[in-house]
Amino acid sequence: MQKYKNKFEQELHYVKIEERQRGEELESTLESERKEFEQHLLDMQHKMKMEAVQKSQELEESFYQLKTEREMLMNKVEEQARLIDNDREKIKSQQKELEVKDQQHATRVQKLEEDYKTKTFSKLVETTGNLAPDNVYKSKIIPKVDEDKTAVKIAENKSSVSTVKSTPKTTLDERPISRYRNEGPIAPKLATFDGKSEWKPYYLQFIHIANKYNWDTQQKLDKLIECLREKALKFFSTRPLSIQTDFKLLADKLNQRFGNKDLPYTIRRQLQDVRQNGDEMIEEFAERIQEMATDGYIDTPEHVVETISVDAFLKGCTDKKAALLAMEKSPTRMDQALQFVKSSIHNQRVLLGYKKSDVRRVQFEKYDQDDSDDDSEIAVRVVNKKPNYVPWQETIEKRVLKTEQDITGINNNVGKILKILETRSNDNRRPRSPSPSRSPARTVTCYTCNQEGHYSNQCENKSNNTSPMRRNRSPSPANSRPNVHLNEQGSKK
Repeated sequence: MQKYKNKFEQELHYVKIEERQRGEELESTLESERKEFEQHLLDMQHKMKMEAVQKSQELEESFYQLKTEREMLMNKVEEQARLIDNDREKIKSQQKELEVKDQQHATRVQKLEEDYKTKTFSKLVETTGNLAPDNVYKSKIIPKVDEDKTAVKIAENKSSVSTVKSTPKTTLDERPISRYRNEGPIAPKLATFDGKSEWKPYYLQFIHIANKYNWDTQQKLDKLIECLREKALKFFSTRPLSIQTDFKLLADKLNQRFGNKDLPYTIRRQLQDVRQNGDEMIEEFAERIQEMATDGYIDTPEHVVETISVDAFLKGCTDKKAALLAMEKSPTRMDQALQFVKSSIHNQRVLLGYKKSDVRRVQFEKYDQDDSDDDSEIAVRVVNKKPNYVPWQETIEKRVLKTEQDITGINNNVGKILKILETRSNDNRRPRSPSPSRSPARTVTCYTCNQEGHYSNQCENKSNNTSPMRRNRSPSPANSRPNVHLNEQGSKK
């Protein structure tokens, strides 16, 4: 018994020593991790401060550079505006001078015609001595006057051509509006472009009308500017003058601003996982898929684009049963797939009725930081939504919490082991008695009297009938021991 006790005390001592060592190791590891974490935090704070200072300095330098560049650009713009104003004033003054010269030239021509007529008539009268008859006047004077008039007209045309060549082109503000109104067939009224609709179909329609009515680049520019509204007109007003006066550059800029906002490869990636929205009709979803397929696969044959759009449409439908039935029919065109899906949806509604919505409504209580007036709000539950970015501080905190949980688990396990050892030691101290609850169907037989119901050490006939095997045996040392009683702590009294 003393051996068991010593052994148990040694085991208990070893367990306590191991527990103490593990606790010290865990405390040391936690302390080291905490110190490392604090040092890392200090380093990161210092690094962030340095980066913030550097960024602020860089931003100040860039801001100063931008400010200087802006001032230089503003000065250049002001100089260009002054030059343009001076050129306009010069052009206007030149036009006025040319008009005055034209008027003076016209008056001189009239005077010369009158002088020529009087001189020729007076010479004819002097040569003939009296007034010439009608035939002489018609045959000599009138042809000369006509020749002089044609010469004067040719001179006037040459002067007008020279004035037209010398006059510069007018700007957009000075250009007449009704310039092309009476030239050729009348074009239909063009639709306006406000920047909210798509640019590509509008531009195709505009170019078709321009080619039909044989507009030149200047006419195209004028008509396009007349059709701009709201955002598009504001965008046009902010462009430089070189773009405002060039049709091709203006069309390219409008295409860059109001054309396709996504590149083809991004549209192709979006097409792989596109899904039908909750409030989107099946026809709208099919149209959206077809537009994405045509924009994503620009230089691809039409039948390939159709197959891609059909696959994406059937994959993204919310009604999977209808999409599966349509997929089994293997449609090759988008209109076929749409008809198959619509027919299967209508058939399901006729046979099975309308489907109940699977969306759950969750009512949230009002928080203190909520600025709304209502006590609660209804929202749709978002399942498995995880943040895209997890900071490193949060990961370290999770690791520390996990280590603490592991330590508590180890302590609990050690406590359980100690309890088990204590119960085993108590069981070893107590004398074992047969428990009928362990084996209720077991029958006990006495080896002395061969009767059931008791053991041989409890037999009454043991003193009378002793077995011959035990007569020659020496007495048990346990019977020769003195009666020694133990107290509750296991020590002798």
